Amino acid sequence: MVLDESAKEKERRLRKEIASYKKVIVAYSGGVDSTLIAKIATEELEKNALIAISASPSLPEKELHLAKNIAEHHHFNLEVIATKEMENSNYTSNPIDRCYHCKKELYGFLFNLSLKKIPILDGTNFDDTKDVRYGRKAASEFGVISPLVNREINKREVRVIARQLGLENWDKPQSACLSSRFPTGFEITHERLKRVEKAEAFLHELGLPQIRVRFHHEVARIEMNLEKSSLLLQNRILINEYFLELGFKFVALDIIGYRQGSALIKNNEP
Repeated sequence: MVLDESAKEKERRLRKEIASYKKVIVAYSGGVDSTLIAKIATEELEKNALIAISASPSLPEKELHLAKNIAEHHHFNLEVIATKEMENSNYTSNPIDRCYHCKKELYGFLFNLSLKKIPILDGTNFDDTKDVRYGRKAASEFGVISPLVNREINKREVRVIARQLGLENWDKPQSACLSSRFPTGFEITHERLKRVEKAEAFLHELGLPQIRVRFHHEVARIEMNLEKSSLLLQNRILINEYFLELGFKFVALDIIGYRQGSALIKNNEP
């Protein structure tokens, strides 16, 4: 992946924009997009860039640990915050606009942290503007700035620039929060989030990186790259036993394979 002249110019403009804010708070998730913003903000503004990540129950502990390691390695001025979206029934009831309520809690927290004066930056990239993203509404309400959108930097360019800057997660697959594993209208609880987190961690340890465990009450529906299905089937007894220990009664392999948004199906809990 070579940084072409167009991407180089976009990076220069990105740096210039971020530097112009003098002082910022970056909403950091550990994904490559927000990591790139955090990296450049740190290089341009040093301690005047506060990098904030929420230790939300919907963020797997492993992901939080990796995000902290990256922050330490690149000398981010990191602050781990505690948002309270799980106390909001508008979030836990898992409506179609669940992400709005999550981001409203996050950006509201950062807005108050900034004393309503410091610009808040996020990692939304230009490709993200092509989809319906309810979190964008919350971002606009709090005046959150998306430098990657402003500079029209897409996901491919983010990865190219991130690799050039030595970011370990430049090729990290997209990873939605654990709450995305539940069908719309299906209540989200701490216990259910932890159950899904443990199930996915177990599959990762078996060598299955790109997977989702969709929660359907008694059924765990596994979405994955079907080219790896033989590995899953070889370990099906171990997987079944572990998932039963977690509280599931049935384990199913989705024959369509991994895809985004498949949980956005109304499926009320019995």
